[in-house]
Amino acid sequence: MILMDQVTDPAAARRVAECFEFLDQPGELPMSVGWWRRAAGMGDRDARDYLRELIDEGKAERLPDDD
Repeated sequence: MILMDQVTDPAAARRVAECFEFLDQPGELPMSVGWWRRAAGMGDRDARDYLRELIDEGKAERLPDDD
């Protein structure tokens, strides 16, 4: 099992998010969103842009830290 605090590379966090997104099931809490947030918070621009898309589409909730 991969723990978020074990991943320190933003690109690696984005890859984990991509894997979880593939595995996420409709109607369930998406595991990928937390990883997208982690990668975005670590400075991955692609993850930040994609997280904004998820928020705009209503697939993720906006948090106070989200810009």
